[in-house]
Amino acid sequence: MTLACDNATLAILRTRPQWYGLWDSYMLLDTAKARRAFFAANLLQERRQLQLHFLWKLMAQAMTPYEETLYLDNDVLVLQATLAKDLLTNTLRVSDLVMPVDPVRQAPRTSRSEARKAKQSRQFGRVAKTPPMYDVGIPPLCTCVMAYRRTPSVLRLLEGATIRLALSLNPADPTVSTGMPVIIRQSDQEMLWIELTQSPPDPLLRLFVVPEEYFCPAYWPQVDVPSTKGISFYDYVSAWSTQGKKNATQTGKKRAAVVPVWTTGYRTAGYPCKATHFHHSHTHLLETRPPLKQRTVTEFEQALGRGSL
Repeated sequence: MTLACDNATLAILRTRPQWYGLWDSYMLLDTAKARRAFFAANLLQERRQLQLHFLWKLMAQAMTPYEETLYLDNDVLVLQATLAKDLLTNTLRVSDLVMPVDPVRQAPRTSRSEARKAKQSRQFGRVAKTPPMYDVGIPPLCTCVMAYRRTPSVLRLLEGATIRLALSLNPADPTVSTGMPVIIRQSDQEMLWIELTQSPPDPLLRLFVVPEEYFCPAYWPQVDVPSTKGISFYDYVSAWSTQGKKNATQTGKKRAAVVPVWTTGYRTAGYPCKATHFHHSHTHLLETRPPLKQRTVTEFEQALGRGSL
C-alpha cells in the first residue's frame, strides 16, 4: 500500500511512527518544486481557478509503481473487506479502468425560475455543478475510487487529462456550442471525462463503470438541532438515500448502528455500501446544518492530523 504525499506530510508522518507504519511505501510529490516551475512558466496566473491538489492527484495516478492499482481519495472509507480484492482481481480481469458513476447529474429544469437561475449563472460566469455535458450519453464518473491497469491507453488518458488541467484547455463545457459558455469546475474528474469523450476514441481502452454503492457519497444532512443533542456529529453523516437516519437521531433510546445503504426505486431496502466518500474536507465541515462549533471542527481535523499541517 502506497501513500502519495508531499514533503511536509511525509516529514510529519515520520515523527509519528503509529501513522508512518500504516503504508508499505511512499510516493513523494515535490509539489514545491512543481509550483515554482508553474510560476516560472506563467501557468499560475492570478485569475486561474486551478486547484493544484487535483493536478497532483492525476500526476500521482500516472506515476503508479504497480501493474494494477486501486486508488482511493484520503476521505474514502472502505466498508467491504473484499472490495480491494474484488476490484483488482475480478473487475480488472475484464477491464483496464474501473470507476463508479457519479449521481450528481443534470436535473431537468421544470420551472421558469430554475431556467432563469441557470441563465444568470452562465451570464455571471459561475461554475456549473451539473453542466449539460453530463446529459449527452456519457454520465459523470467519480475519481475518488479508481482501479486501473498500467497500460499505454490508461496512462495516455491520465496524462492527457493532466495536460488539460495544467494548461486550462477546457474552462467551459465543450458540448455547449451556442449562447453563453457554461463554466465547469477545473478538477481531475472533469478533465478525465473530457479527455475520454473529446479525444480520438481509443479502442484498446476497456472502461468498466460500477454503480453508486461502490463509493456511496456521504453528505451532512440538514437535521434539527434538538434531534442531535448529545449525539456526535459524525453519527448523523449519511450516505445519500440512506433510510436509517432515524436510528441516529432518536433521543432517550439506545441507537442502533446506521449501516449505509444506497437505495434505488427498484430495491427499496437498498444495496449495502462497499465504501463511502466521507467528504471530510474543511469546506464540508463548515457547511454542515446545523453548523458545527469551531471547536468540534478543530478537534476532528486534529484527529485526522490536518490541524498540524
